[in-house]
Amino acid sequence: MRIMKLITTLTFLAIICMPLTPLAMEDNLTIVASDEVFQEAQEWVDFLKAKEIPLTHVTPQKFTKGSEAKYIVLMGGMDEPDGIRDILRNVLSTEELHSISRDENGKTFKKYIMPKDAKGPQMWALAKNYIIFTGDDRTASAKTRSRSKDIWWEEISLWFDIDESSHVPVY
Repeated sequence: MRIMKLITTLTFLAIICMPLTPLAMEDNLTIVASDEVFQEAQEWVDFLKAKEIPLTHVTPQKFTKGSEAKYIVLMGGMDEPDGIRDILRNVLSTEELHSISRDENGKTFKKYIMPKDAKGPQMWALAKNYIIFTGDDRTASAKTRSRSKDIWWEEISLWFDIDESSHVPVY
């Protein structure tokens, strides 16, 4: 009798907790940018929020290489003292880093980085997905974000299963 009661109670709890599971597992879009860059991009951030994209802002100093974040936007200029430069050195190749200084309007990159120890069928689930808006300064970073709407929107639409990937966003 006790076992039956225990099984019934556990089944009831499992049924109640099932709808909460997707919320706990839901990935956020992690935006790594200085506070100043994030504030300057508020219109863009508001657009993402209006599309119900869950997002988190993290300053470059608080973002760690071993972060659990799966979907990451790096935003800012190379000249910022508290910016994303050190993170970019770990994400971009030497040639990509040099190309930033050759383009005064900034650059947009898409990167997929697999952990070195990832193996088996789950390896793609461990990949880090980056969109990077950068340039010599914050202005160039903002310009490249505006110029590359079709690129980043298609990517973010895929990440968060939004059925608007064929439409370039207006914000």
